[in-house]
Amino acid sequence: GLGALTVTAMRGDTVRTATTVTGSDNAGTFILPDLPVPGTYTVTVSGEGYLTQVRKVKLTAKRSATSISVQTAKAGGTVEGTVRDDQGAGLTGAGMILSNESNTYKTMSASDSEGSFRFDGIAAGTYVLSGQVFGHTTTFAQVKVRDGRVVASALVLTAIDGNGLTATSHIRGRAVDATTGAAITCPRIRPSETCEVSVSTQVRASDGTTSTLSTRAQPELQYTLPAAGAASGLYPGSYQLTFTAPGYEPATVNVEVPMNAVVEAATAALFPSPSINGNVQSRVGTLPAGTCVVATMATATTPVAYPCATDSAGECQVTGAPDSYCAFADISAMGAYSINRLASGTYQVQTFTPAGTEFVSDLVGVTLSLMGGDAKQYNPTLDRLGRLSLTVLTAVGNGNLQAADNVQATAKVESTGATATQGTTNSSGFVLLTGLTNETYAISAVDPANAGLKGAISHLEVGLNQEVAAQLVLTAGVPTVQSQVVTQKTAGLSDPVQHAMVEVTGVTGYNGTTPIRETAELPTAGIPVADRGTDASGLFVICTVQPCATGANVLFLPLVEDRVDIVVTASSYVDFVRSSVALADLGTITVEPRGVTFSGTLSLSGTTAATDAVPDLLRAATFTVLSAPPGVGTVGLSADGDGTITWSDSLQPTDPVTGGRLIRPGKYRIQTSLAGFDTITSDLDVPIGAAGATLTVTLPKYGNLRVFTVAKTDPTTYVPVTAPTIEIELK
Repeated sequence: GLGALTVTAMRGDTVRTATTVTGSDNAGTFILPDLPVPGTYTVTVSGEGYLTQVRKVKLTAKRSATSISVQTAKAGGTVEGTVRDDQGAGLTGAGMILSNESNTYKTMSASDSEGSFRFDGIAAGTYVLSGQVFGHTTTFAQVKVRDGRVVASALVLTAIDGNGLTATSHIRGRAVDATTGAAITCPRIRPSETCEVSVSTQVRASDGTTSTLSTRAQPELQYTLPAAGAASGLYPGSYQLTFTAPGYEPATVNVEVPMNAVVEAATAALFPSPSINGNVQSRVGTLPAGTCVVATMATATTPVAYPCATDSAGECQVTGAPDSYCAFADISAMGAYSINRLASGTYQVQTFTPAGTEFVSDLVGVTLSLMGGDAKQYNPTLDRLGRLSLTVLTAVGNGNLQAADNVQATAKVESTGATATQGTTNSSGFVLLTGLTNETYAISAVDPANAGLKGAISHLEVGLNQEVAAQLVLTAGVPTVQSQVVTQKTAGLSDPVQHAMVEVTGVTGYNGTTPIRETAELPTAGIPVADRGTDASGLFVICTVQPCATGANVLFLPLVEDRVDIVVTASSYVDFVRSSVALADLGTITVEPRGVTFSGTLSLSGTTAATDAVPDLLRAATFTVLSAPPGVGTVGLSADGDGTITWSDSLQPTDPVTGGRLIRPGKYRIQTSLAGFDTITSDLDVPIGAAGATLTVTLPKYGNLRVFTVAKTDPTTYVPVTAPTIEIELK
């Protein structure tokens, strides 16, 4: 068994550790006591120079003790170190060999500044370590490897003068168009350029310095590098050739060059430089001149304002935005454009319109990834800012409107109050407001010659590519009006009505050509009930222009038309409701008092039930209204057989109590007559607000004269007889 190895059992936070027994018959054994059960434990066996072993052990309440056997093996040793030149610089890519008569191991030094290397898992024993790299002497060292141990070694390789090399080699080859396989054609070549292939590479001199070596060749000819007649050739090594030609993407070819040789390089295939082209269109209208498309390298900052200018050759160039390229849209050719001669890479492509135009630049654009030979499409469609075709009219009275000339119209964003645009109407009252974004606007207009003449439109929505037509009416205010509320109890006499409440509705402006109607009433807030409404003289004021006088009988309504709807209400009076009343007709408002219940009784004096048919007599009585207050209709009275008098007025509602009609408050004179009875004239004064009115009439009967004709039969006896007609005149 192996002693001195560490054994660890783990489950969650539970950890138990033991060491294997050494130097006895029980070498390699171990015990891990007091492990909580049930549970599954991870058992790890490790030790210096040996491979770590791991086992899973499950313990239960019935199987709380168990035994395991673990086999391990020696881990082998490690050799590490550095390889440097005689100047102390780390050598990259040095070939490292570790060998003895039984084993050989190989590796290479790392590409770090130390030239470090490492061999792992090396069997124990004595080895020869060697390091070699081109241009340096090979160096050796002896190392002794032990299992589980690390051995360090540092080698120094001495540089050979000139690395033992000579610069006598050359490279030759061709370059072709990758899309055709034929000679390059230099598409879209500029006047200042020559169609030829340029070939360049980086070369290293014997002293370690580097420089660029280049040559040129006609498109159909081979190139030679270095060019014919050069003082020296190339040192052996790896070279990367870079090929360029006007209108093409650069290409590279890697060439391995031996000493004293002419190497045929692989043919270089050059792809035409990528381009972006397409058409810029508008959803409505015609694009403005100067519209341009800009492509900006993804690593650069994209422009946010119009960046395009024309260079001396008449081509588009971007100002103030490095690594950006542009082309103007040809308005006469459906907005066609083409951005050529771009380098491979990723671009953010945008479209810009000149400042002051109606069209919205496409600042978001698209992202395009280009490779050699690509011709990518970007076909933006631009939105035009909204327009408002506004016709401004002036209200000239009687519902007539006329064109408003030389009026300034303003569009403001309703949510912020910011002015979006302004304009002045022509002789037809028309103005076109442009440059409107997707917003809800408040439109206002004012006559500069008469600041009181103005109008507005609210909540007007305008969107991109829309042309909204609207009309706006200018109006001026009307003068403040004073009015008096009165009533009449007697014809020709008026009494003021105090505490009447007034509500006025009228036109205060126009939304387009639609009148804006508002309502105002005499104030009540903070005013005692006893002080509200019209004053003691029945007066109230419709104030139309601020500032207004304060008072319970003043209301504010900024009227722009002189006709209003009015409602006057007062306790004990019929509501006064009128529509489209001229303000000039509101000097005096006469309200009718509310009708009250009427009760009346007719009686006859001087009659007896034995001799008179009283119910018939009562029904036969007649009533004549000699005078009545204004505002009554057709008035009549009648009595029934019980002497109850019923009132009738065609303009008054039915009395739900009596079944007759209500009586209008005021002063009445009523004459009651009946054959055989005296005629009686009664004065009835019905107060306003009274609970009711009562009329009591008693008709006295005329005196009786009875005449009989008799015959005298004796001095003391008379016998009735039929006599001739006798005419008796009472005076």
